[in-house]
Amino acid sequence: MDHDQTFRVILGLVFLAILPIGIYHRVTSQSTGEALDRRQEGLFILVTLRPAGALFWFGLIAWMLNPAWMAWSAMPLPGWTRWTGAVLAAAGA
Repeated sequence: MDHDQTFRVILGLVFLAILPIGIYHRVTSQSTGEALDRRQEGLFILVTLRPAGALFWFGLIAWMLNPAWMAWSAMPLPGWTRWTGAVLAAAGA
């Protein structure tokens, strides 16, 4: 298994570990039925946060499915930086 595939598997496992936690908290927060006015966050946050988050997730999922799709954004980094990121992601999960 090459290093890219190793990191894709690690990222997939971290993603699968975090997903149920996020779903649980989303469902419990919606159980009150209380409306949430997102305009109170401010126009800048409203216009930039969600599109930027969507771009991040689309890029991440694209890389996990096929790294060639994101080859344009590749950056040569030493192996230890990638392993540090993998360890931090696992610890964060």
